[in-house]
Amino acid sequence: MGNGERRRRMPRVYLIRHGETEWSINGRHTGTTDIPLTKNGEEMVTSRLLFDNNMPSECSWSTEPDIAEWDYGAYEGLLTKDIRKERPGWDIWRDGCPPGNGTPGESPDQMTERVDRVIARIRALHNKAECASDDEVDYSDVILFSHGHFTRSFIARWCQLPIQAGYNFSSDAGGLAMLGYQHMSLKEPSLLGLNWYTEYQMKTVR
Repeated sequence: MGNGERRRRMPRVYLIRHGETEWSINGRHTGTTDIPLTKNGEEMVTSRLLFDNNMPSECSWSTEPDIAEWDYGAYEGLLTKDIRKERPGWDIWRDGCPPGNGTPGESPDQMTERVDRVIARIRALHNKAECASDDEVDYSDVILFSHGHFTRSFIARWCQLPIQAGYNFSSDAGGLAMLGYQHMSLKEPSLLGLNWYTEYQMKTVR
């Protein structure tokens, strides 16, 4: 790399969980129910902070059904402790959710398939950017706004782990995860940061 040349960085995925709701505070499973943000949730500024830190202001946006939250089916709106009263030892990462409340529910395998579709589309975009010439370079960063279990599932699958590994990741309301690649290699997907801005928001919102 000669003097004055700028090294091309690898593309990234920014994964943002929605702001605080009453159900996210008390731990109710929120899949298809549209719960309004709390006052604190409305004041969370993750996306603004992201754009203030040199993200391009002109982006293409779309709504993608595949990044919806895990379909909780019959467990929509319930607390884990209440589910386990009826189904002792229940674990969403192992057992999934049965149908109910007008929705089919999703198993871990179904969730894996859906998350993997999203990742495949993103990787195709990143591969295209990597093959572009320096004159055509487009970093092809992707921003996803979603929910807690989807976020944790995405992180696990991005890192080429079983979806059950999502149990080991925390996704705070309004938090941002950054994913990308190690060693300038698209063959080495990695988690680069987790729950960014949440500490800042706790100080400014509360």
